Parts: sequence; C-alpha cells; structure tokens
Amino acid sequence: MSRLTLDDILLFYDYPQVFRGRDAFASLFVCMAVDESDNGPEYWCVQVSEQRYQRLASGQIDLLTIFEQPEVRCYFMAYPLLSPEPEGEGLSYTLESTDYQQDWLPEAGLFLESKQDQVFEAAVQQNAPVSFVSLSVQEAKESPRIHAGTLSGFLDVYQGALRHLARHYSKKNEAPIKRGQNALNLDVFGFAYGSFTVQLRASQNTDLLGEEPHLRVALESLNHLIDLVDEPLKLLLELQSLKGHAAGSIIRLLTFVQEANCPLVHQWATPSSYASYTSRLSVESATMAVDLCRSREDLSRERLDLRGYVDEVKVEKGEWLLINDGDGESYRGVLDPGSDLSLNGVVAGPDSHYVFNCYEVIEQVRGSGREKRTIYATHFQQLGGV
Repeated sequence: MSRLTLDDILLFYDYPQVFRGRDAFASLFVCMAVDESDNGPEYWCVQVSEQRYQRLASGQIDLLTIFEQPEVRCYFMAYPLLSPEPEGEGLSYTLESTDYQQDWLPEAGLFLESKQDQVFEAAVQQNAPVSFVSLSVQEAKESPRIHAGTLSGFLDVYQGALRHLARHYSKKNEAPIKRGQNALNLDVFGFAYGSFTVQLRASQNTDLLGEEPHLRVALESLNHLIDLVDEPLKLLLELQSLKGHAAGSIIRLLTFVQEANCPLVHQWATPSSYASYTSRLSVESATMAVDLCRSREDLSRERLDLRGYVDEVKVEKGEWLLINDGDGESYRGVLDPGSDLSLNGVVAGPDSHYVFNCYEVIEQVRGSGREKRTIYATHFQQLGGV
C-alpha cells in the first residue's frame, strides 16, 4: 500500500471523476471514479508514462485505451485518506493492488483534455517569465528527442528574435539597451514529451513579482507576430514598422520553421499574468511569409548614422573603422557594394570628423549562438577639423 496525491484533474462533476496522481516515487497514475463510500469516491487506477499521459490529456487517445491497453498490466484502487492532507498538498489517497474489471471499462470515444496551465504554473514556480516552445519534429513522435543541429539552430534564432525585439521596444520606450549590453538571456530548464518541447526562463534576476520587462514585451510581441503569419500582407506591414534587426530576426525564425519542416507552438507566461498565452506557426504559413519577405531585402537592414573620426582606412578593400562620438564605440565597416563610393582622400585621425550613413545586417552563425554583423556605408561626408 502506498500514498497517491492528485495533481491534475481531467474530468470533474461534483468531484474529480478522472485525474492524474503521483505516488511517493513520482510515478504517474490515471485514476477513474468507479464507486463511492462514506469516505468519498473510490478510483480504479493504472500506471502511465509521462508520454502516454500527455497523449491522453491532449485528446490524442481515449480513456478506454488507457485502461484496456495499459503499458503495465497492473491495476490499483485509490481510497480517500481519512487523515487531513499536509498543508500545500492536493487530495491524497491510499493505493492498493486490485484486479482487472471488465465492467469498469469506460465507453469508447471518451476523449479528455487537461485544464492545467503548465506554462503559468512554471512561471510561478520559477518566479520568472517562462516560455514553452513545442517543435513538431519527426524524431519526437515516440520519444523526447531532437537532432542536436535542429535544437541548436532553433535556440540561436529564437533567442535572437527575443533579444532584437527587446532592443527595438527599449528604443521605442526611450530607454535603449546599449549596443554592447546583453538585452536578455534564456536558460533551458526542462523538456517534455510529444512534440519536442523546450522550456525556457529568464536568466537575469527578476523583480519581486518575478517580472523582467524586456523579456515580457519581447514574448508578447513574438506571439503577436506569429499570429499575423497566416495573413502575410499584415505581417509584412508589421515587419516594415519594426524594420532592422528585429524584423530580420523574425524572418530568420520563419526560415528555420520552413527549412527544418518544423511547425511550432509558442507559449509564455509570467507569475503575474494569471494565464499563459499561446500562438501556433505552421510550415505552410511560414513558407508563404518567407517567400514574400525575400522580395524585401531592406526589411532586415538596421540604419546607422555615425559621427566621429576615422581611425583606420583601407582604400583598396573599401574598409574603414570609425570611432563614434555618441557612444565612444568603434564601428568597423565596408563600402556598400552597390554604391560608387571610394575612400580615396579620407583622412584618418581625430583632427578630421565625418558623418557615415550606413546600414547593418546580421547573419546568424548556426550552432554557435553568435551573430555576424556587417556594416555597409552608403554615404559619407567630411565635417572638417575639430
């Protein structure tokens, strides 16, 4: 005899009719009410794996399959505990072995769905913004696995999208994140069955309410953009308003979904959101959006207007290095290959100042998490001595 604790209700009428329970060893059981006594309802139970429970809770298999074709052909009865549960624990039961009962089998076609909001619960538990991203890759159908290259590629483009959205909105809110400062980082803290689900949370310290404002606005914006993918023209208008690295990072995420043939479900929550938010992205929708964006190379170009002195110049290669007055940072770039510009006559040194009108593009270096940035000058003008 062991103890079983209720932790997810699948069907409720007057009291839990079907629920998931865990024993002291964290083994999972599906329990179905079959009788009542003076102490409360009594349940017939079978042990299940996490993978099979997720299939039941998402309506992929019915309740009859769970009891008629159990993974382990052992059956149990769960009886209500007479003593009160310790504070903070759910309803508890004693678990005893029993026999297979044909008469207790549920009717075929009874499909259930869990009402448990795992994403919001994870946000509360982690006391931080969290996101769950389910990647529907072929290798995850029978077990929680994914090709390493696919996973690393996804994490690169996903974190890049959130980072650049955070930067974009920080500028819009007049509290820009500095160029050399990491906007945000994410930690992977778990995986789940079904489609391969990556569970991520904010790396940085959060406030007392578990909030990280940059990440929250980035997650919210990402869901909004995913929701627009089914309407490519509306998405294009939204990307035009973002224009630059934020737009480019979204296009890279859509391209990943297309090239990896990998639909995804994106969910996020914070401890104070009271619920999770979900958006879905199909391969077909991503493909249409990517095809449309390919005709607009300018979408992913971030405009840079630099003012300072040229510290280094290579005329033949069209390469230059400028120390920017605004932030004191050095910016290395090349001349736009589509222009007729030449660096002939450019004077290096702090005695001559220039304005360089440029655009910057980013290329994701897959598997490394790094971004390769290239700055192209489209126009420059000498301002004279200082």
